[in-house]
Amino acid sequence: MFNLLPLPQLLDEWFAWANWVATVGVKEGEHPNGHQEFLWAVEDNPEFAWEAILAALHDPRGKSHAGVLAAGPLE
Repeated sequence: MFNLLPLPQLLDEWFAWANWVATVGVKEGEHPNGHQEFLWAVEDNPEFAWEAILAALHDPRGKSHAGVLAAGPLE
């Protein structure tokens, strides 16, 4: 099990990554690391991941990234 980031920091890093993906895009085979912490939470601590997903959806920054959230951590 990983020592996960505190929820506010996890969200800040994930939103920074999501903004980067939306701006720069991701080429096939390219795997930026900004989302990895969220994926670790999904795999190792689903209750915390669910809390993070709900927090991301309620965060004003989440509105423009709901699709990325749905295709990633929620999926």
